[in-house]
Amino acid sequence: MFNASYFTAQSILTALWLMCFAAAVVIVESYFYQTVQLEGHLEPVRVLLEEKRPDVLVPVISIYSAVIIAILAFWFTKPFPAASTDSSRAIRRIIAIVCTILFNAYIIYLLSRGYFNGFNSVDTTLAQAVSAAKWLAFLVTPVNIYYFGSK
Repeated sequence: MFNASYFTAQSILTALWLMCFAAAVVIVESYFYQTVQLEGHLEPVRVLLEEKRPDVLVPVISIYSAVIIAILAFWFTKPFPAASTDSSRAIRRIIAIVCTILFNAYIIYLLSRGYFNGFNSVDTTLAQAVSAAKWLAFLVTPVNIYYFGSK
């Protein structure tokens, strides 16, 4: 059974995940090019040094890629039964969209918080964002998997 709105919603949700993933990578990457003037230093100092790139970028990529891979895998395998009514299908869609928006908005906020606090303790801010993403992904991923995996 082909339902155009169902596939459109899945496509939009997938695009949202991919755009937020790209935004997260761009935000983290941007910290490597920002400089701040510190007291006692004659020249501006980079917010994050190049050698920190794997420590900071890999966890963000790992979390988003795990969620996106799971979504794409369940989108094509469809192991769960179809919704019995259109209203239950709409509820699944709304829950998946709301969870996705809340997760990504919060993670993007946490990742970009360094810009709001004058680049103070960017390392700690990024570590908090990664920790929050791990715990929230544990809650959000099953919702999206169930939505994408329904026939």
